[in-house]
Amino acid sequence: MRDDVNYQITDITLLSQTQGELKLDEIIRKYVYDTCVEYMPNQSGIMYALITGDDNAMDGLVKSYYQRAGLIHLLAVSGMHLVYIITIIGFFINRLKLHPLVEFAVMIVPLILFCYVCDWVPSIIRALLMTVCVYVVKWLLGRYDMLISLSWSVLITLVINPYYLFDIGWQLSVLSVFGMATLHLRVDRFLVRKKIKKFWYGVLSSVSVSLSCTLATFAPIAYYFGEVPVFGILANLIAVPLMSWAFTLGIVGLIPWIFHYALLPADFILVAVTQIAKFISQLNFTVISVTASVIAIAVSVVWLFVAGEYVNLGKKAVKICHVALCVLLVLSFVLAGVKMPAENKIFIAYTFDGADVIATNSNGEVVVVSNCQSFYSYDNVASFLQKYKYKSCVWIFTDIGSYNVQDVPTSYLVDDLGVDKVYVWGYTGNDQAVKEFTEANVPVVYPTKNATVGNEITVKSIFDGELIGVIITNGLCDVAVVQGSEAQTNNFATIITGADVYVLQELTENYLEIDGVTVTPYQENHSKNFGINKYGNVVVTEKDGNVLLSFDE
Repeated sequence: MRDDVNYQITDITLLSQTQGELKLDEIIRKYVYDTCVEYMPNQSGIMYALITGDDNAMDGLVKSYYQRAGLIHLLAVSGMHLVYIITIIGFFINRLKLHPLVEFAVMIVPLILFCYVCDWVPSIIRALLMTVCVYVVKWLLGRYDMLISLSWSVLITLVINPYYLFDIGWQLSVLSVFGMATLHLRVDRFLVRKKIKKFWYGVLSSVSVSLSCTLATFAPIAYYFGEVPVFGILANLIAVPLMSWAFTLGIVGLIPWIFHYALLPADFILVAVTQIAKFISQLNFTVISVTASVIAIAVSVVWLFVAGEYVNLGKKAVKICHVALCVLLVLSFVLAGVKMPAENKIFIAYTFDGADVIATNSNGEVVVVSNCQSFYSYDNVASFLQKYKYKSCVWIFTDIGSYNVQDVPTSYLVDDLGVDKVYVWGYTGNDQAVKEFTEANVPVVYPTKNATVGNEITVKSIFDGELIGVIITNGLCDVAVVQGSEAQTNNFATIITGADVYVLQELTENYLEIDGVTVTPYQENHSKNFGINKYGNVVVTEKDGNVLLSFDE
């Protein structure tokens, strides 16, 4: 998966197989990973991501903490990482008073090596090219302009590969620098003119950098991730300095022998940052949804143009405009952070492991049908429910044996989501989960075959020798969740007709024969079928006696 796009490989033929050898960059990354694992008992995955930009070693839940707290950018290699390296090297060479070209020659080698280890991702290419532009302009003119350097780096990067324009990391990297070049530089000049004390200058300058980057990346983050971190500005004030120390200690800790022990204090620092991210991510006002952030996006775009002096206004008008835009932005954050009352709707989302279906109603009832086979299933449910106020939450497993307690501990469901009852229709063994729910005083109920459970939102199981699906009824909306083999799906379509939406756990040829709309993991060219990868997550609602489908909630 990349950029929220799922890929499926079919008709695989193995042409040849040879015993390959690791390339130099792979050897270096393996050394980084092995060293971090050996000397960092708690946060080796985060350090590996911080140094290489590869977050595959991170725990899924921890990654969500960083994303929802607005700190995930710290783990994606970009100009910030090059700044760390330049600062470390510059600490030693600045005292030599070298010519800019000589200083550049000394600096460029480790920067290129770092980019090579990070596999030349688009964001790091942009940062490296901008660094080169900075040194060249500084050598020619004795000073440099950030916007000019950014423009040249963008132009050269897109000449190298025009498709970088569509890479999320590259877009966020460019826009972050644009924000600093427009809003932050103006604020920084104002602070310098006011001759503020060094400590407060550092604090206010950090706030300015964080605010500038947040405003500049507001729209793409909302577009790609469906939500925008509210506390990202404040979280970065604490996290960025801590991460810079952790990164420095991490680089030093990669030097052999006694230097490895520098990774131990780095581990403690990353534990602290993770706890901060976790605390912020669990607050009610942590993120604002796309639908609630339209005003904030419009305000941020206008503010950047005003701050960058691209709008011809008088001094008094500029001040009034700054105050008005600031008030509107804060107001949009406050209003968007208030949880909305739950409504009658059914939400459908897919992961590689199957579908997750959530039903809510206006009386505060929530029913979740999911086997929670991975953290991504839990995240589907949590991301949806965090926007709403509700009174009760019932979780239904069609096969609790598939529930991955290691990836998603039962405490996430009980404590974070407030699950107060669990129904189990399919049991292939998971004594640990059942024991943990029982110890948390959450009843685990095993209904009989073809029984109906629930209050206003009801769920009925369908058995044909074995469980082949369930039907969720919420008002006038009937959603059938079909599971099992193609033969079982065919049987379900024969037994149950008239549902508004059929959710197929697996794609089968028989979906054309099912009445109503069919939602599948992959799109087929048929008017009745809505593939989740093409249309996005599905929301089923009722209006004036009709059942409506909308997408990308």
